[in-house]
Amino acid sequence: MCFTLLSYVVNFSIKNIVKQPRPTNEIRLFNSDHMKIDTYGMPSGHAQIVSFFTLILMYLYKNTYLSIFSLIVSLATYYQRWLYRAHTLGQVVVGACLGAATGYIFIFYINDTYLEDENPLQLDNGL
Repeated sequence: MCFTLLSYVVNFSIKNIVKQPRPTNEIRLFNSDHMKIDTYGMPSGHAQIVSFFTLILMYLYKNTYLSIFSLIVSLATYYQRWLYRAHTLGQVVVGACLGAATGYIFIFYINDTYLEDENPLQLDNGL
C-alpha cells in the first residue's frame, strides 16, 4: 500500500514538473469531464500502476498463467491508453518504466528489510 501511494506521488510530481500535455484528440469511452483536473500526460499513471502490479504479482506468485495474464492486461492497458489518445506512446513507455522501477524498488526493500530468504514473499498457490 505504501509503495502504491509512493508510485502515485512520483507520477503526480513528474506530471507537474514536466507539464507535458495529453494529446488533444482523446477518444473518451464515457461522456464525462473527469480529466479536467489532471491535464498533464507525462507519464501515464495507468501504465505506471499496471506495470508496478504486474511485476509484484509475477514476483510473489511465480505462476506462469498468472504472469501471462498480468502481462496481457498490462499490454492491453498500454495499448488502450495510446489507441484512445489519452497519452502519447512516449508517455505510456515512460509510465511503464517508472512502474517497473517502483516495483523493483519495492521488491528490493522487502527483501532487505524483512527477510533474508531468496524470495521471501513467494506464496505457495499450489499450481
